[in-house]
Amino acid sequence: MFQTLFLNKLESNKWTINRIDKKKILHERWWRQFAHVWQHFLFTVPLLRFLQKENPTIFYAGAYTMFSTHEIACISGLAAAHELGALYPFEKDALTVKQFDLSMNCVHGNCRNDTLFMDPPPLLSSAFPLPPMGYIELFSDDSIRQNSKILQPPPPIEGPYELFGLYVNGIDHTEPIIRSLATQQIQRVYMRPDDYKGELKKLCFAILTNYLDLLQIVSRSTTTQSPDSGNIPLREQKLHEIELLFINIHHLINELRPHQARETLRVILEEQKQQREKTSLKLYSFLNRIVDVLNSAVYSLNDHVPKVAN
Repeated sequence: MFQTLFLNKLESNKWTINRIDKKKILHERWWRQFAHVWQHFLFTVPLLRFLQKENPTIFYAGAYTMFSTHEIACISGLAAAHELGALYPFEKDALTVKQFDLSMNCVHGNCRNDTLFMDPPPLLSSAFPLPPMGYIELFSDDSIRQNSKILQPPPPIEGPYELFGLYVNGIDHTEPIIRSLATQQIQRVYMRPDDYKGELKKLCFAILTNYLDLLQIVSRSTTTQSPDSGNIPLREQKLHEIELLFINIHHLINELRPHQARETLRVILEEQKQQREKTSLKLYSFLNRIVDVLNSAVYSLNDHVPKVAN
């Protein structure tokens, strides 16, 4: 039996399958591997972790959970067994642990259960790198108590500065703090500025799809000219579109800053109100107890004081 993968039908003229003698082929079957298309990484892989949570005794495994390789198929089976309570058998191999943790994060949305390990578990890999040790040491408990190495916040920026590759002329106190995109000569790509949540979701999906398009462009050719922008390479046009999406997201988040400040102030005032109400209730409770003690003392005195006859 001969099995092989042909990944690019557009270059089928380079395939070597025609070199096989047709008379020696007993049976031939073709199938398409859906895990190699960008729709799979956009609509399937991010949602599998939620599918795994529907039933605590049913977990899905296979190469289709991420991308189609034999290694991913084996790791996904180990991950499903681990979710059912089995031990991970290769915990002493740092590379396999890293790959297993990555699969667990992507497919199940959680890391390994450290309580299942008999030996001390190795350090878990994180989706984000740890901060430099210099910053960690600066903010240690001893440094905070001594208050000698604590970094002070930087002063406000004066003069021009760079933001997403664009030069800003500084803060003009005569203008609004949050300037509109139109005054900055930047295109606004979202339609409803009042629907922050919906527009931010759309922009995030747009960045993801544009990034996948960029990967497809780079995988084919980096010098392909854009049909809409003259002599600008298609790769440069796609990078400009992604940059524009990030600027729009940054602007939408900045417009939420006043709302965030108001909500923070409201939460602080609400906590202060609740704390004062609790203090008042405790005070009234103590006052009632004092009144009860005084009343009982008065009654006991009346019982023990001898009555004098007229």
